[in-house]
Amino acid sequence: MRITNSLDTPVGPVDVISIAKDQFVEKDFTTLSPADPAITGFVTDTEGNAVSGVTVKLLSRQGKLLATTATNLGGYYVFRFSQPGQYTVKITVPPAYTAAVSSKTLKVKQFETARVNFNLATEP
Repeated sequence: MRITNSLDTPVGPVDVISIAKDQFVEKDFTTLSPADPAITGFVTDTEGNAVSGVTVKLLSRQGKLLATTATNLGGYYVFRFSQPGQYTVKITVPPAYTAAVSSKTLKVKQFETARVNFNLATEP
């Protein structure tokens, strides 16, 4: 057998290749915690422009506040958490804007990244 590096230069004959014994352990993935579900989204105005600095809250099924974040310069937010379940995403509508919808309740499944977008209108 001829073994070479990426430049096709021989790296010498290899007579013995040893493999570490018992390096890998079988794992039953059904007993692990759920994969990391997430809720992401954008807050935009009626023209599709990002609205930054909007407070976004994540609430449990019982209405308990779990996390708070703010949209970035692109109007984007994300919540990552460890349990699937039912959650409510709620925004605080900034001054000079109105929103037909300021909260949404959804069920997030294992391995899922759910998207919740909000659209704001400028007050007349």
